[in-house]
Amino acid sequence: MSVTRHVSSRDLRWSPTSLPARSATSQLGMAVADRPMLIMIGLTGSGKTSTVERLAERLPIAAVLPDRRELTDAFIIPTVLGARSGRLRDRRERFEATAAFRNRYPGGMGEILAGLECRIDLPEGLLVFDGLRGTAEVSFAVDNLPRALFAAFRVGPATRLSRLCGRDDAFDEMAVDGSAAGPQGGDRDYLQRIRDILINQGFRELVGDADMDRTVNGLSDARVPLDTIARHAAIVVEESRYYDLDTTLAVLQRHAVERTTVVDAEALSVDGLAEAVAAYARRTIAPDDAPTA
Repeated sequence: MSVTRHVSSRDLRWSPTSLPARSATSQLGMAVADRPMLIMIGLTGSGKTSTVERLAERLPIAAVLPDRRELTDAFIIPTVLGARSGRLRDRRERFEATAAFRNRYPGGMGEILAGLECRIDLPEGLLVFDGLRGTAEVSFAVDNLPRALFAAFRVGPATRLSRLCGRDDAFDEMAVDGSAAGPQGGDRDYLQRIRDILINQGFRELVGDADMDRTVNGLSDARVPLDTIARHAAIVVEESRYYDLDTTLAVLQRHAVERTTVVDAEALSVDGLAEAVAAYARRTIAPDDAPTA
């Protein structure tokens, strides 16, 4: 297959869908909402980004849109902070900024996606976006992106925490208290300190006993630094304050079941996820919506 084009946020403009008319510079065919689209839905560490990277090997795609992180930097944070806008790195501050944006535009990232126009010509066919999360965003997308398909990734907080610690992405920054400072110590002390960190960050409230034990032992076996554990546990917990996976999936099942596939991101490998999503898209997309490979 040909190399899939990745669109930059610089190639896009956004105007709220609540405006009575598009910009005077709008042209027919520029609105992203008019295009067939495959939207990934899931929380941090669900496997969405890795799946998108492998989709082009399995599915003809016209273009991949900028991901959630890039669109947040380009449109959401400047809308909230205006002239004070800078590059927010701390994930807690980013969650707060997106929440403030939803106070003004309840559809959140869904409103961004629905109000995008592309400044460059794209081939006909499927666009891919990573990703939406939460009931407000998904509900808005269901109502305002009539040609969109949704691939929802079901994965629990224990697995997401393990993945975040494993990738240790520089983007995953969050200020935490000093509970993780100091040497790791012996194995018994290390295990207990991991457990204490997870409890202190509130992670214990998200998982049952078995998942808690599995997480502690897995992080210990991998010898993950304590400050890394604290930072990523805080991200998982903070994200859970704003987005609930079960209620999001319930919205899709009620209002867009014919446009939705739910994949088990716990059980499947990244290649397995990509194949499951691609197979769903091949079955569902109208022939006219698929570009030529």
